[in-house]
Amino acid sequence: MAEFLHVSFAADFIRHIAYTLRCFVLLAIFYLLLFSDMRTRISPISVTLIAFHAICFSMPKFPKVVGEDLLGNEIAVPSELKKEFDILLVAFQRWHQSLVNSWIPFLKDLVEKYSNTEFYELPTIREMNPVYRFFINHGMKAGIPSEETRGRTITLYLDKDSFTDSLGITDESKIYIYLVKRDGQILWKNTGPFTEEKRDSLERALKNVIHKEL
Repeated sequence: MAEFLHVSFAADFIRHIAYTLRCFVLLAIFYLLLFSDMRTRISPISVTLIAFHAICFSMPKFPKVVGEDLLGNEIAVPSELKKEFDILLVAFQRWHQSLVNSWIPFLKDLVEKYSNTEFYELPTIREMNPVYRFFINHGMKAGIPSEETRGRTITLYLDKDSFTDSLGITDESKIYIYLVKRDGQILWKNTGPFTEEKRDSLERALKNVIHKEL
């Protein structure tokens, strides 16, 4: 598992650099055309600003990790998830469950509305031996009678430092919400409990990306 994660994170880092370079090229072309139309010359300062914009505002990909849902299935996240677009709620603390639960009614309505979308809870825990994992999984399973919810709960046992570094997470006292494609591209992200503003922002991002895919 550790070797798999190490290789995956390295691959994701390379893909992130390639994505950033693509953003730089596209933005540079856009500004060059814009300035050309205005009959002005692009300056070295403008080039620097373009590069800064591309680097700062491009999102990393969600790392490839393997977890186990509460039905006992091993699943590669996000590549083996069922739908094209998935909302992932990453939680680190036991008390985070109430924050995760604040999103559930809205997310249930959202995936009913958009058939190519699903959501998952991702309790994220440091690597443990099989005995500890067995007791943790069965403890969580005992508290979740719904088969549907068990299938939507995928526990990640992994190198948390590598995982959080790859996503730029510096505070494990928060939950993190990601809208991702199956290839790992992050389309939207936020933190903390559900609010109406976050609801509107997430649904708007989902609508936009679905429209682009059509």
